[in-house]
Amino acid sequence: MVERFGPKALSDPLALGAALRGLTDPLPEDQISLLTEAAAAGAPGRLRSALEIGTPVPSALDEAVALASGAGRGMHTEAARWAVTQLGCAGGLLPRHMAEQEAAGSAQPPHGAGAPMGRRSRRRVGPVVGAGAVVAVAAVAALAGTQFGGAGDTAAQATPSASAGPSTTAPALPAANPTPSTSETPTAAGAATPGFAADPLKAFQAPELRRLAEIYLKSGRVQCRPSETPLGVQEAVACSFGDHEVVGLFYKYLGPEAMRNARDGLIDGKVSAKDGTVRQLTWRFVDKRAGTKVGIPMGTRARAEGLRVRFQSVNTGRPTLYFDQESILCSATFSALTANRTELREFWADPER
Repeated sequence: MVERFGPKALSDPLALGAALRGLTDPLPEDQISLLTEAAAAGAPGRLRSALEIGTPVPSALDEAVALASGAGRGMHTEAARWAVTQLGCAGGLLPRHMAEQEAAGSAQPPHGAGAPMGRRSRRRVGPVVGAGAVVAVAAVAALAGTQFGGAGDTAAQATPSASAGPSTTAPALPAANPTPSTSETPTAAGAATPGFAADPLKAFQAPELRRLAEIYLKSGRVQCRPSETPLGVQEAVACSFGDHEVVGLFYKYLGPEAMRNARDGLIDGKVSAKDGTVRQLTWRFVDKRAGTKVGIPMGTRARAEGLRVRFQSVNTGRPTLYFDQESILCSATFSALTANRTELREFWADPER
């Protein structure tokens, strides 16, 4: 429902009720009533405002629950906690796993709420603000555990650095033989290694993220699949680019705050870079239709599309490049497995060159 109508619908009881009842597989009516009552009480807004000023997640949730179960509303605290948790997880304010924990915490969910809304969501979402989450940390940590080749069907799961906070989930990246043989049989056209989409474009759901990635999917031996979403990220897709010996993570953020978190992780030093290797520039399109790009030199006046940061990662030991596009709230983080930083920049600018 959030994917279709946006997170604002979670704060509008009339829109929320209509959207939930219009689902192909709608929730039970008693669950819809609880959710719309919590929305009418202003619980999602209270939860968001509490998190934005740095209130710990448990305390922020308690504030929102107290508002939803306030005098005269007739909603029991247990029911209010269930409803606020589902709304918070669906809106990206709470870690996705809290919806599952709330359901598992009692044998009988409140008022017959047998199938929580969180379980029907195909997305894994988390707080846009609060909890100290920096999605760039998760991206680079995941790239640290990634091997190259595109022949495997398992995922390397890396542990985020401590600065990411305990609630950050590191996305899984394609894993394979780090030193592919020249005799390796290429994957047939239209076929896919298990776990990867036969057509790399099919791994992308958000059209904005698909447009950002499309230029990179035209090179040879590309494999992509959906990945775990860090906090504040709507969609994550992991890819390996076999002809360039590069791996990458593409993100579609829930909002501008989440993208600023990613930038802060790079600019404020929360992602470790070797001394003297950081190169930060804004960038612009050379040819928007073709997707080719160029950095904007410092002191040059030009319309910027977003930020580009290159560095040698201490965590991975590899040349790494992050870039984002502000207008579509998307970013990508590339890691070169054998190439140097110059070659990685050239891949970013035009992988078909």
